[in-house]
Amino acid sequence: MTRTPLAIYALFLSAAFFVSTTRFVPSGYGQSKAQDRKDEQRENERVKKAEKDVNEAKRELTDIQKKLKEKLRSVDAREDGLGKLLRAYRDTVDDAEQEIGASIGIPGALAKVKESRKKLDEASLPVLAVLHATPQWKSLLQDVEAAKQKKQELNENAELEDSERDAKLSEIDRLLRKPSEVESNAIQQSPVCKPLQVTLSKTVDELDSLRKKISTDKVLSHPKVAQASKRVEEAKKELASQRKEFATIRGRVAKGIKQLTIAQTELTNARVADAKDPNKGKPKSNGKGK
Repeated sequence: MTRTPLAIYALFLSAAFFVSTTRFVPSGYGQSKAQDRKDEQRENERVKKAEKDVNEAKRELTDIQKKLKEKLRSVDAREDGLGKLLRAYRDTVDDAEQEIGASIGIPGALAKVKESRKKLDEASLPVLAVLHATPQWKSLLQDVEAAKQKKQELNENAELEDSERDAKLSEIDRLLRKPSEVESNAIQQSPVCKPLQVTLSKTVDELDSLRKKISTDKVLSHPKVAQASKRVEEAKKELASQRKEFATIRGRVAKGIKQLTIAQTELTNARVADAKDPNKGKPKSNGKGK
C-alpha cells in the first residue's frame, strides 16, 4: 500500500513520541530512587560515624581520668612523704642543738620539755576518751570523712575554675583541721590538764631562751641538718613537679569532656536527621523497578 508523505510524517511523529516516553520517563524515576538511596545511605553513615566518635571520645576520657586518679594518689603519697621528712628534719635540728649547745644546758632543757609533754599527753587520754564518746565527735568524724571524699572529687573535677576549686578546698581543709582543734580545746578546758599545760609552756620558754644563745647558722650548717634539709627540698621539688603534672592531666580531662559533649551533640543531630529522612523505613522493592 502506498502511503502519502503526510501519512509517513504522522507515523514518524508517533514513533518518536513512543521512543521519548519509554526512554525518559522510566529513567527519571530510576534517578529519583537512586538519589533516595544515596540520601538514606549518607544519613546512616553520618549516624555510624557519630556513634564511633562518641565511643572513641568515651574511651579516651576514661583513660585520661584513670591517669588523673593515679597521679592524684602519687601527689598524696608525696605529700605524706614530705610530712615525714619535715618531722625527721625537726628531730635532726633538735639533735644538732643538743650537740652544739651541750655546754649551756640545752640537752637538759629539751629533756624537761619532752617530760612535760609526756605528762600532759598522759593526762589528756581520759579527757579525749570522754570527748570521743560523744555524739558530736562521731558526727564530726562523719563530716570529716565526707569532706575527704569531697576533696578528692574537687581535685578530679576538671570543669571547675581554679579559683572556685581553691576556695572550696580551703573550706574543706578548715573542716579537716577541726578534730585537732576540738581535741586541743577539750584539753585546754580540763582542770587536770591546765596546770600541766602551764608547766609545759614554761619549759618551752626556757628551751627557747637557751636556743637564742647558739648560732642558727651553725645549727643549719651541721652535716646531719644539711642532709635532712636537702632531702626536704628535693621532696618539695618532686611534689611541685607532680602537682604540675596533675594540673596538666586535669586540663586534658577538661578537653576530653568537651570533645565528648561535641561528639554526643553530633550523634543526637545525626539521629534526628536520620529519623526525619522520608526514605527511612520505606520498604525496598525487589526485582523490576529496583
